[in-house]
Amino acid sequence: LIMLTLSDDGIAFYFALALASAAFALLWAGVDTFFSRNTRAYLVIFFFFATLALLPVTSDSSVAFSCAAATAQAVPASLIILSLLKARWYAGSIAAIISSSLIVLSQVLQALTAVITFLGWLNFSRQSELTSFYLLLTIAGGTGCNLGFVLMALDRAMVRLRRQAELDPLTGLPNRRGLVGRIASASRKAPAHAVAALVMIDVNGLKLVNDSLGHAAGDGALLHVAKVVACELQSSDFCVRMGGDEFLLVLLGTSCEAGAASICARIDAMLEAKPFFWNETAISLSVSSGTSLWNIADQSSFDSKVTAADSLLYMKKKMISSYSRSGRYDPPCGAHGLTCPFSGSAGGASYDLSALECSSSRKKGWCSRSHGFGLAALKRRNRLQ
Repeated sequence: LIMLTLSDDGIAFYFALALASAAFALLWAGVDTFFSRNTRAYLVIFFFFATLALLPVTSDSSVAFSCAAATAQAVPASLIILSLLKARWYAGSIAAIISSSLIVLSQVLQALTAVITFLGWLNFSRQSELTSFYLLLTIAGGTGCNLGFVLMALDRAMVRLRRQAELDPLTGLPNRRGLVGRIASASRKAPAHAVAALVMIDVNGLKLVNDSLGHAAGDGALLHVAKVVACELQSSDFCVRMGGDEFLLVLLGTSCEAGAASICARIDAMLEAKPFFWNETAISLSVSSGTSLWNIADQSSFDSKVTAADSLLYMKKKMISSYSRSGRYDPPCGAHGLTCPFSGSAGGASYDLSALECSSSRKKGWCSRSHGFGLAALKRRNRLQ
């Protein structure tokens, strides 16, 4: 507006061109901010004052003046393009790159037009018409940049919303919605006869943790298990929270049940070595599991294989519960028992509380300790083959 209304005022004209250069530099700084880079906002001020100082010096020569004005705007516009090319591409990135290219092109053409006019190949009236066209082209490029940035922001928001919809808010693991996309991608990329192991696991004793310490402690226990499981998986594998205390391990790098059993054993060992602490209370966690094998290329059979793994998990827990009721089998702490040991101090006296609750029994054993009081059940490590 300043250039259109006060073009006869040299100082106002210099000020307007300096503002244009600073505006494009500000767009460049905005791109860096958008992509979480170090923002060099001070360069906006630098471009403004550098342009404001350079234009009066070159005002005696029309060619030098036009080249200086074009350079002051083309340089930050080119930096916008470079920043966008180095970053993740959104749909709006293409529009912003094209628009920035229009700005650079208009400034280059303006400088060339000044040179051609100086050489006598173009008259001044024609140069004025072209200069007005280049100005409009620059304004259109700046408007296009802003539109592209708006589209980039919308694209990022959509990506984040889609990611949030596919992730469990507590553990950060994929949920059932996220599982669909991952399975479809794995099926497309897998060879015809590739096999993966599907392991359904649940956290033993989570109800006891919720009832004893509250649901916040139960959420913390689930998060602890999720972190341990994630550390034991290979890069090609992933874990999905199916709901409640159930997780699904999709072991794309494991093609046999023995390999899946080895991973489950490592998870149990890590849970035993690193108990979950809640308010300085140590809680021993463990998981139970059921495994099935899935032909990765056959996406249609995935649900049935997950159901098979879940059924096997349920059968194991039901068998353990049955043995426990009959008295022929003492449910162990760990992979097949529901355990929640507590330790701490009260009134200067130490205590150690342990509770064992079978999945189908509400009976609890009570006993006292020599140095305090407690709820305890004897634990015996056995393996159910």
